[in-house]
Amino acid sequence: MLKSTMVKHLHLQKPLYFDYNATTPTDPRVLDAMIPFFTEKFGNASSKAHAYGWDAELAIENARKTIAQIINCQTQEIFFVSGGTEANNLAIQGAYSSLIKNGQRPHFITSLTEHKAVLEVFHYLEVQGCEVSYLTPDSYGRVSLEKIKEALRPNTKLVSLIWGNNEIGTLNNIQEIGCFLAAQRILFHTDAVQAFGQIPIDVQKMGISLMTLTAHKIYGPKGIGALFVRRTPQHTSLEPLFYGGKQEEGLRPGTLSTPLIVGLAKASEIAYEELPKNIKHIQSLRDELLLQLLKIPFAQLNGHPLERLPNNINITFKGVPNSHLIKELKDIALSTGSACSTGSTTTSHVLNAIGLSEEDARSTIRLSTGRLTTLEDVEYTASRIKEAVFKIKGVL
Repeated sequence: MLKSTMVKHLHLQKPLYFDYNATTPTDPRVLDAMIPFFTEKFGNASSKAHAYGWDAELAIENARKTIAQIINCQTQEIFFVSGGTEANNLAIQGAYSSLIKNGQRPHFITSLTEHKAVLEVFHYLEVQGCEVSYLTPDSYGRVSLEKIKEALRPNTKLVSLIWGNNEIGTLNNIQEIGCFLAAQRILFHTDAVQAFGQIPIDVQKMGISLMTLTAHKIYGPKGIGALFVRRTPQHTSLEPLFYGGKQEEGLRPGTLSTPLIVGLAKASEIAYEELPKNIKHIQSLRDELLLQLLKIPFAQLNGHPLERLPNNINITFKGVPNSHLIKELKDIALSTGSACSTGSTTTSHVLNAIGLSEEDARSTIRLSTGRLTTLEDVEYTASRIKEAVFKIKGVL
């Protein structure tokens, strides 16, 4: 019986992975950098009286320096958090609480295509009395500077826009918007979770006040991210979300996870050292897969055809329910939208915002290529999706 079970297990293969927008495997080089800080260098960075603590503190400060150099900011402008969701909350809630503390009644601006980790923060703040404007994007999912200008009020204090959309891949013109808002002395936050590691970033040239980063989208570990917080005379200080320690200048108290922070820095370093090579690889395979998928009748690409993340495909097969498609494609790991919304019975708020009908939204899938994707993977996946679409159409 045992031998039979083992043979059966050996013949079970995991599906081909096309969900890199959801998460990525940890690069072995990142893991190698992390391991010593789980074992012989296990000290608490807050332990200032001995070498174990000094080693951890030095590793964390070196990691902070690495990330700061990549995005062109000061080392002390990088704050480590648990990931993108916490960074978004800290940026938006922290700014609001600081403004309220100083006697202001602020107005904030965001868009209908933000990640839920941003939208739900704004919904919460509205209950607290914050005025929030939600901008409708164009049919590609972009928010124009003109729309932002129209929405400005005398008490507008912060604008938050996603850089690269996690569902449809569309890139907002962050530099144009950021530079305008900087000149107006309005805080600009961008959720750069999908963009970081995929495109060059310079927070100085781009007028960014607050920026959210995470490790697990760039072949780093889960459970760690960073928030860039600009230090300038116009910057409004942030209030912490919780209390209990002086770590991260009191903005994010709690024992710092040295291994995860080291992993974030190493993954960031690799991503930007190898950026041209990696982008060429993932984009060429993405383009080949898209070319094949668009040959299938009923196919429609969502998001901007050019100004998009280099690895993202969001595609609708009209009249083919994505629930049926997923069942037919158990040998391919893909998604119907944001990983954080998996299991939801409602259609994608992003697809709704760009004008897709309920039926088309329920007929949409997302695929994303990565460093480990091969041309053979692409050819097989395109063939299988075509086969599945025609099978479902024939049944329906």
